[in-house]
Amino acid sequence: MPSKAAVSTSVQGVTFTWPEKVYVPQSAAENYTFAVDYKNNSSNDFYYVGFSSRDELGVPALIFDIALAIKAGTSGS
Repeated sequence: MPSKAAVSTSVQGVTFTWPEKVYVPQSAAENYTFAVDYKNNSSNDFYYVGFSSRDELGVPALIFDIALAIKAGTSGS
């Protein structure tokens, strides 16, 4: 289960927050999801394609491809 602690990072004025630890399902039958919250504090729209992470050894790993479009001054999950 995810921890209650959160991790945040800011990119070009947009802050993203997610659980510090997340559970990785072992099969599609487990159907687990978690939320990534965002807040765009900049006066610019933000666009991003792709999402990656690092494993326990620090090796980058592509998780999935995603296309984000976050309007200036908005927040959500």
